[in-house]
Amino acid sequence: MLYATTSITPSPTYFLDVPDVLLSKMDNDIEVPLMKCEHNAGECFAINNNAGNETYVQTILDALIRHSLELLADNNLSIKWQPDDTTKKILRQNISTSYEDVQWMQLLEEQVLKWTTQVDNTPMLKTRGIINMTPNQLNNLLLDCERVQEYNKCSLGKKDICAFHPLCGGEAKIVEHVMQIPIVGGKVETLSLTHSRPLVDDNAGFVIVSRSVKKELNDTVGNPCFSISSLRSIAGTEKTELTTLTSISLPIPKFLMHRVAFYGADDFFCNLRKIT
Repeated sequence: MLYATTSITPSPTYFLDVPDVLLSKMDNDIEVPLMKCEHNAGECFAINNNAGNETYVQTILDALIRHSLELLADNNLSIKWQPDDTTKKILRQNISTSYEDVQWMQLLEEQVLKWTTQVDNTPMLKTRGIINMTPNQLNNLLLDCERVQEYNKCSLGKKDICAFHPLCGGEAKIVEHVMQIPIVGGKVETLSLTHSRPLVDDNAGFVIVSRSVKKELNDTVGNPCFSISSLRSIAGTEKTELTTLTSISLPIPKFLMHRVAFYGADDFFCNLRKIT
């Protein structure tokens, strides 16, 4: 459950689209109040930190995490990931190498593996590599809006709009971000619900989820964003295996989307590795 504290200014209300796949992940014992949207057949949840909304916000966050961890799972056979040419070559050359092998770990410290697919008719990019930080250090960095330009050189500004306090640990907040689109230019603005919490399995770490919200119930999200980051500790080290899933949704020609997304992914990992 989440509790709004006296130190938090009551937030405006934002609206999160709740597709069927998210509905299916919700706790059946809690009936979350949803609202119909005029622009589609779906429903929305009104999210704020006002008293009385705490249990419902927690239920939504739990559903987001369940859905995200399913998408992240390497054994999820319902998703057909297609490696890019470089990743395909790396995997072919290391087909018999154990993921715990020192050589494989060194490779992941230098390379960025990349795959693409479609999830709910949305193009998605998955990346994986090793960062020389602990999961806690990396989690703090990625959640600190004031440090965004250390790893995202295309960021023109990122700020927290309002915050929640999950009992599950971690953070939950509404975040506004303005970025310059690499290679082709132009700007994109996003408004999202961002939630981080500790992983509960054998690997210490965190999962961070961001999903678009809107200011009005019947608005249409112009540049929908959906991203997931898994920060898993590598046993016996102070390093993190970072896996990300990001929707590829930009106001640019479709034939450029993968090129721009791949460039952004490589730059993201390169900059993170420079910080350490």
